[in-house]
Amino acid sequence: MAQNLKYGSYYSAPKGASSNKTQRMLIIGVIVAVVLCVGLLVLNMLNGTSKNDLTLLAVRENSLLTLANASTTSIRNPDLATANSNASILLTSDVASIMRSANLKNLSGDLVKKEADTNGDSLKQASLLDKFDTTYRQLVLQKVEALITEAQTVRTSISSKSTRSVVDQAIVNLQSIDKQFSQLQLQ
Repeated sequence: MAQNLKYGSYYSAPKGASSNKTQRMLIIGVIVAVVLCVGLLVLNMLNGTSKNDLTLLAVRENSLLTLANASTTSIRNPDLATANSNASILLTSDVASIMRSANLKNLSGDLVKKEADTNGDSLKQASLLDKFDTTYRQLVLQKVEALITEAQTVRTSISSKSTRSVVDQAIVNLQSIDKQFSQLQLQ
């Protein structure tokens, strides 16, 4: 009777069971690898989208900055000139911060041309009619409000805390510009 006992058979798996276990582990490993790859791909696509959004925000803020700098000589009202100078400083800071955050060395020339301000003719006409200051103020307010909305939208697509804080600061700066221009009493 003692000879019929197979020592260790109680604790060992039946023949072929170890290959089934290996196959299961291999299948589980492949599934985990596929899920990780898909997750990394989705994360990479989301980061690419937020980088494109940041780039576009920087280009649009740069367009307003270019307009503000070009309009400096045409502004007659000293309060508007001060608000415009402040806006230039804040926009310069925002564009530089956003570019740094998006790892951009420079803005794409094609995007800059595409987003260039197209209100030059209306501002020239306003200048001829001696209404440059009021027309320029309205134009800046419209552009700043659009930029605030865009920045708030971009913020929701950003996962990085440091990049989100850069966009938050841009929103605060744009709101400051909006407040300064809104409070102006021009005639």
